[in-house]
Amino acid sequence: MPTIRPLMLLGNRLSSIQSILSFDRWEGFHHFEQEEGVGRVAILATALGFHLGANVVLFLLLQLMKLGIIVAPQSSVDTTTNYWPTTTIIQSLVQYIFSLETNRLQLALQWTVYSIFLCIFHLGEFFSTCIYNPAVTSSDSFMINQSKAYTAAALVCFVCFLMQLC
Repeated sequence: MPTIRPLMLLGNRLSSIQSILSFDRWEGFHHFEQEEGVGRVAILATALGFHLGANVVLFLLLQLMKLGIIVAPQSSVDTTTNYWPTTTIIQSLVQYIFSLETNRLQLALQWTVYSIFLCIFHLGEFFSTCIYNPAVTSSDSFMINQSKAYTAAALVCFVCFLMQLC
């Protein structure tokens, strides 16, 4: 039985991720088939905008916690009568954030700053292409799907952060 090389397996996974990022599976959808399609641009811009907004809000929350302006809520709400599963997920996330120690709080702050600047970089690449070279503006102008090396570096960064946080 042949052995699977870990680097080959990793390369296949990275190719799969890059295939998703380059919209290879969207054949038959007019706005997604071409790099200039507005569907691709809309999805990437929405995802980056949502990620940017969520990280700005999280950064502000963590900064206010670090300064002692916001303290952990004392909740006596009965969650057994709550039928919305998202509420319990949000409550669990808030409890986890408030339970962070000082060094983990600092690490989470650093991650949000990293994520904010990463989103600004990708959005800035797109906007600068729109302004200075509108003829070639496409979904590739976001520079999200640069190369396998960039995708690998981003994934390693994320995994490293999770390992330090947990």
